[in-house]
Amino acid sequence: MKLRYVAEARQGLSHVRNTAIETVVGQADFLCFIDDDETASERWLDEMITTQREANAECVCGAIRYAMPSETPDWVRKGHFFDAPPILNDGSEALSRGSNNIMISCNFLRRTGHRFDPRFNHAGGEDEFFLYTAQEKYELKIAGAARAVVTENVFPNRVNLEWIVRRKFRYGNTLALCERLNHAPFSRLLLRAVKGTGRIALGFIMLPSYFVPHSSMLA
Repeated sequence: MKLRYVAEARQGLSHVRNTAIETVVGQADFLCFIDDDETASERWLDEMITTQREANAECVCGAIRYAMPSETPDWVRKGHFFDAPPILNDGSEALSRGSNNIMISCNFLRRTGHRFDPRFNHAGGEDEFFLYTAQEKYELKIAGAARAVVTENVFPNRVNLEWIVRRKFRYGNTLALCERLNHAPFSRLLLRAVKGTGRIALGFIMLPSYFVPHSSMLA
C-alpha cells in the first residue's frame, strides 16, 4: 500500500481537511477521516465499505470507543462524559456530528462543492458544522456502521473538571453556531436554549451524588 504525505502550510483544521479533500477528490470514490489519537480495528475499513454498499449511502459513520486512563476519577466514569452516541444497526440512518470516524463519497464532494468552513479554523467544531450543513442543505444521508470501530485513547490531562467543562461548552457553542449559520427557525433555537438551561440545572442537582461514596449511599 502506497502512502502519500501532504503538507498544508496554512494553519487551521479546515485548511488541513480541505487539502485532504482536494488531494483525492478527483481520483477516489470515497474519503475516510479518522483522528490522530485513534486506533482503527482490524476490519474497520472492510466494515465501512460493506455498510456503504449494503445501504448505498453517500456517507458512513462508524462507532467510537474510549479507552480511559487508569487514573480516571470515579465521578468522570460515572458521568459518562466521554461516551459516544451509540451506532445501533449497520445501515440505519445515523446523526453524526463529527469526522473522527466517517467515510464520505467523493462524488458528493464533487457534486456539491461542499467543504470545511474556514471560519472554524482555530475555534474547532469544523467537522460538526461540515456534517450538519451537509445534512441540512444537501440532505446527506449517513448510514451507521456498528462494526466499524475505532478506539480513542483519552489522555490523563483530559479527565478533569476544567477540560470536560471546556469541551462540553465548545460542543454546545458549535451546535448553536451550526443552527444560527444555517438559519434554523427560532423555535429550534429556543429549544436549544431550554435544553441547555435544563442540563445545567440537572448538573447542579446531581453534583452532590458524585462526591458521596457508594458505601455511604448503601448504608
